[in-house]
Amino acid sequence: RILPGKPVEILVEPRGRNTAACVGLAALHARRVAAMSDAEDEPMVVLPADHFIADVEGFTRTIRAAADVARGGAIVTLGVTPNRPETGYGYIHIGPEGGESSEHPYFRVRRFVEKPDYQTALGYLSSGDYLWNSGVFIFTARTILQEIEACMPALHEGLKEIERAIDTPDYDAAVERAYDRIESVSIDYGVMEKTTKPIYVFRADFGW
Repeated sequence: RILPGKPVEILVEPRGRNTAACVGLAALHARRVAAMSDAEDEPMVVLPADHFIADVEGFTRTIRAAADVARGGAIVTLGVTPNRPETGYGYIHIGPEGGESSEHPYFRVRRFVEKPDYQTALGYLSSGDYLWNSGVFIFTARTILQEIEACMPALHEGLKEIERAIDTPDYDAAVERAYDRIESVSIDYGVMEKTTKPIYVFRADFGW
């Protein structure tokens, strides 16, 4: 339940519409909370709920380093160094080093690639230029909403309808109406594979 004038703690979608929709919905509320606290350009972190992190302190340091880059308007992700020719994960093709943040180097993303067949995965593993796509993203709400508008205009229209209803009795119904029309698309396919904005990746060296 969204209470007028109160920051939201848990958002519930009426039905699953993949990650682009839930990231967009979360970004609407993150932007609202940030505006209320005069912290509009503080990054938000998108985290899949079913991952195991062995080194929590190392993970936290990497996220903080990535957040520093995201504050400048970049899209940032984390990639895992592959140790086998895995066909069940998407991959990130990395380019040259883009810089360093808090002693953590980061790299330009050349492209995101879908789950490969076994022979392709072997090539990715031997090249050293591919990381597993962890599904972790760091960006500001402003940045991701701008990219949703540019890359997924239909989703953007649905989010605008929801945003107009925040703090009104029509909020729940507005979310229902928008989710009836929203296409089920991942944030990877809907935005990351289409954006013209530079994307940077940090290596996930914290036991994933």
